[in-house]
Amino acid sequence: MDRINANSPVSMLSGVGKTRALALGRLGIHTVRDLLFYTPHTYQNRADVKTLGSFSLDEPHSYILTVATEVKSAKIKKNMTLSKFRAFDDTGSCEIVFFNSAFVKDVFHIGATFRFWGKASFSRARRLTLTNPSYEPVISGKPLLDFVPVYPLTDGITSKLLSKLINEAADTVLPYLDDPLPENIRTKYSLPTLAYSLKNIHYPKDDASLEASRKRLAFDELLRFALSISISKGKRKNSRGVKFSPTSLTAFTERLPYELTGAQKRAIND
Repeated sequence: MDRINANSPVSMLSGVGKTRALALGRLGIHTVRDLLFYTPHTYQNRADVKTLGSFSLDEPHSYILTVATEVKSAKIKKNMTLSKFRAFDDTGSCEIVFFNSAFVKDVFHIGATFRFWGKASFSRARRLTLTNPSYEPVISGKPLLDFVPVYPLTDGITSKLLSKLINEAADTVLPYLDDPLPENIRTKYSLPTLAYSLKNIHYPKDDASLEASRKRLAFDELLRFALSISISKGKRKNSRGVKFSPTSLTAFTERLPYELTGAQKRAIND
């Protein structure tokens, strides 16, 4: 089997069959290169961790919580299931609620610790609640990302799936990706490599790496634009213009319900 490269169809990635390939195509993603250049439109700053004792009702934040009770699920409407459990930190406890996600009973076990990200609110019973939060297990020795990318999505493509595919593409392709910018140009303008930029535009280590990656990708885009303008100008200079034969417009101008001004006549002559 040929090694996956930037020009490989996205269907060569694991878990991408015909249906998912079509869904990715709706996002303009047809090749592995398209996937790598499908940049996030924003980021969640999950390094901003709050305690339940200092929660905010206005903005989403991260909370490091330990599962306190088993997940209980119940059907509350014809097509809606509610699953909930309690979690705590050193400052208090809250209720975690998921809708139509019965599978979470196999994810959250008593004593396990997770980083939840979402907006806190109060239920009708005045209980502090996180509803449908994002979550990641807290595992010793495995640091969590400070900045989590958020992508435009489509039906059939979840954020979790897209991140998995991008991570696979980055690990498989970036080590072998050619950089179109020579080292002297990168040094002159203080630009990182293309591989570094694509890795850190999706998974930035910090603000500095994100800013450097944005600068490099913006530089590439502007350079391509400038080169295309230069090539277009060169083609115009080297091509022969269309020769027009002198033509009398009298038959046309005589039918106009007004007299052309001197400026209009000069413009036509030009």
